[in-house]
Amino acid sequence: PALSRVVTKVHVGGVNTTSYVELMASQALAGGETIYINNRGISSQTTAQILARAQHVDYFADFAPPGYREQWHIIAGRTNDHANGIAPAQSYANLAAVVALTQAAGIKAAMMTCIAAVSMTADDIARMAEFNGYVTGNACGADAIINAASVTPTPSNLTDEPDGTHLSDAKHADVATLARAAIGY
Repeated sequence: PALSRVVTKVHVGGVNTTSYVELMASQALAGGETIYINNRGISSQTTAQILARAQHVDYFADFAPPGYREQWHIIAGRTNDHANGIAPAQSYANLAAVVALTQAAGIKAAMMTCIAAVSMTADDIARMAEFNGYVTGNACGADAIINAASVTPTPSNLTDEPDGTHLSDAKHADVATLARAAIGY
């Protein structure tokens, strides 16, 4: 079947991304676009585990079917590293290595900042900000940066983050809009 617009295959790894990934597809369809999404994110993985998967010989082999203009790998992670006491610099180094592997496979790489939860302490938020500084500094040369941290919920608005940790559908929609804009869709 003909596509209304040949667009990007989007891969998302690292964080629990189901909501914003599905919303990216919904937004594209509402705009008359076709978008192919291959969500390889695994809940609860650390950035070291994301890197280990990306190093597997077949990881990029079936990234998207023929006919898509571009392929993008949205690389997201840090929350589970944070929970396991892994330093922000190490998290960034792991994801920067995923960027390099992605680009070596001929796929564009977008790296995403991490959203601080309203339940985090001031020290937690500072470590998340340190990680986000590495991402926005883009020393690894990602093709795009998605500043998801800009949709961080406010403690006074529990509709943004009903359980104190996970984003609401409305905030996931904000992240989806940022992701689509960063990769050009």
